[in-house]
Amino acid sequence: MAAAAGRLPTEPAVAVHRSLRLPDAAQPDCEFDRSGYRYPSAQSCVVESPGLFFIQGIAGRNAYVHHVGDSRMVLVAPDSVDRGVLREAVLAVHATDPPGSVTTAIPGFTTNGATPDGTTFEPEDKTRLPGARNIELHTQGSVAPLRCQYGIDTEDCEIESPSLMYAHYTNNTQVYARIVGSRQVSVVAGMGVDRSVLRTAALTARPATDDELRLVLPTPPPVRDRSLMRAVRGLALDLFGP
Repeated sequence: MAAAAGRLPTEPAVAVHRSLRLPDAAQPDCEFDRSGYRYPSAQSCVVESPGLFFIQGIAGRNAYVHHVGDSRMVLVAPDSVDRGVLREAVLAVHATDPPGSVTTAIPGFTTNGATPDGTTFEPEDKTRLPGARNIELHTQGSVAPLRCQYGIDTEDCEIESPSLMYAHYTNNTQVYARIVGSRQVSVVAGMGVDRSVLRTAALTARPATDDELRLVLPTPPPVRDRSLMRAVRGLALDLFGP
């Protein structure tokens, strides 16, 4: 049975929203709904010119906001995107399909989806996606032999041996699946992980030892002494003191 497409996070890194809600669009520059999803958590805000301000976020995400007519164009991006590039992009925001949607051009990014609620972008270099260097390990009951199942999610699939398969999916994840006894081991990674590294991880996957489990499991609470003698000692202390 072929491995399922991975579930690693591949959310777009950049998004632009058109804010028509009042009083948001009518507020002075650098005043905005700080609890709203359209804006990053702000560390500081600088008005560059009337209707244009920059928000420096506290969680690695910044934003430029441009007031156009009765709307605010809010372009949010990670702090790895050059501020000048972000500024040019928000000034170039324009209408697109479907009606009510807006978009722009951002060097190094492509449109991932557009709706009236916002347009999202992802890096052209898939190794820069969130989670691109993450690796996950999953196991399940196996149905040998492995076989490729092509569908709308599968971009590439290769059977390397009856017990080893590689697949690459449209959600920017790659998987090595391996049959081990009566189990199927699937090692899932983003596109920032080299295929050879992923293959080695699949071939060397094994059950964790007791010592390895102790490192990742929380330390159990101390066991309380519930013996009769402890109860007698406690009563004696209460009655007669130490």
